[in-house]
Amino acid sequence: MAADSAPLRVYTAFVRTVFAERPALSGPAAAAMAETAVTLLAQVLVDCLCGSAAERPRDADTALVEIRQHIAQHLSDPALCTPSLARSHQVSVRQLDKLFARIGTSPAAYIRQLRLERAALLLAQSARGLSVADIAILCGFSDATTFTRAFKQKYGLPPGSWRAEQTAATAAGERPPAPTGPAPSL
Repeated sequence: MAADSAPLRVYTAFVRTVFAERPALSGPAAAAMAETAVTLLAQVLVDCLCGSAAERPRDADTALVEIRQHIAQHLSDPALCTPSLARSHQVSVRQLDKLFARIGTSPAAYIRQLRLERAALLLAQSARGLSVADIAILCGFSDATTFTRAFKQKYGLPPGSWRAEQTAATAAGERPPAPTGPAPSL
């Protein structure tokens, strides 16, 4: 911690004021001020040794769980991307990449995988009457073309054809084929 840090400045100003006012302080007030000074000093030392709460390292597993929860909660936001995710969790893009490498993927691939799986679920529920463009937007894709390309790459069919196959299989009393690709690891 720098000598001119905010916690140290607060502590120093408090101690100077207490020292200057000590003749006017009664016994109980002086004791309370001394206790406050000790508490402030303890916080200054913690910040000095460990950094502020925002700077303290988190356990990698805990950080990954928090970040994955954030992704699940913000999946429909088209602005959700690796840089915005890193900013939200006060880590660098490189640190974020390292965290996701622990589970064998990248942040961008993980986000895309969850978006496509959510889209497949919505498409399979065709009774909702959502268009492919509606589903693309609900799943965080910025446009239907990008969504269709990504969906076809993952599932082998464009979204409309995939939905038709799912609907036909359900109508025939068959169990629709499960989406191909790895399951999300939440």
